[in-house]
Amino acid sequence: MQERIIAMLEFARQLVRAEMERFECPHDGEYDGGDNVCKECIDGPECQWLYATDTVAALESRSIDQLSEALEFAIISVAANAIEKEHNPQTCRCPVCGWLIQAEALQAEIQGH
Repeated sequence: MQERIIAMLEFARQLVRAEMERFECPHDGEYDGGDNVCKECIDGPECQWLYATDTVAALESRSIDQLSEALEFAIISVAANAIEKEHNPQTCRCPVCGWLIQAEALQAEIQGH
């Protein structure tokens, strides 16, 4: 289960990172909690999430509950992006919408345990 969640998070990280790269960041997308620029940035929550789910953050040592929380944030972020681009995961066949359906099914499976 843990490996499946981590794999799902990696795809979401790529999507979130690509979306954020359109904006200028003095820290190159590396969250700095001590910098007011980061605290006030519109991408602050996504940047914090990227930092917290970075491969350096040792995801393998996280509990299923912690990984589930990270997956929930990823689902919300990716869904917001899909809506912004006027995608409907129920009818669209793009990789992002496909990921959303898979991620939501995995999240439901996790919550069913």
